[in-house]
Parts: sequence; C-alpha cells; structure tokens
Amino acid sequence: MSVDGATRDAINAAADPGRSFDEWRQALMALKVAESRGEPYATLLRRSEDVIRARSVLTHERVQAGLRVPDDVLEHLTVDELLLGQPDDRVR
Repeated sequence: MSVDGATRDAINAAADPGRSFDEWRQALMALKVAESRGEPYATLLRRSEDVIRARSVLTHERVQAGLRVPDDVLEHLTVDELLLGQPDDRVR
C-alpha cells in the first residue's frame, strides 16, 4: 500500500503528538541562530519558510484534535499558506 506525505505525517503525528511542536520549536531556534550569525538572506528566507510550515502543521493538528483557536490565529494561518505559495522573492 502506498502512503502519501500528508497521510504519513498524520500517522506520525498520531504516534507522537508532541512531534509537530518540537519541529516548530527547532525551526524557530534555527531561524534565530541564523539571524544572530548574520547568515545570508537566502538562508534566512529558507529558515523562515521552515518556521511557517512547521507552525501550519502544528496548528492544523491542534485544530483537528479539538483545540479551539482564536479567529485571528486561523487568519494568520491562511496568510501563511498564501505566502508560502508565492514565488520566491530572490528572483526579482
């Protein structure tokens, strides 16, 4: 049986409910370290995308688990998803 990436992520999340929180926290720390080291813009952009994706997964999982989140959090999630779908601004 073939399993797509989203299904695999859901299975993994069910097996370890704290995993998505840990991945978000690790992504955020990697971004902060990159910023403090003065890493190149491309690295900061990639790290920022990692944070947004991890936060999106975390929020979706928490909502599916029954967590009631404020409307503004859901609005930010929508904006994050729109931003991730935009072309890379490095290619101007």
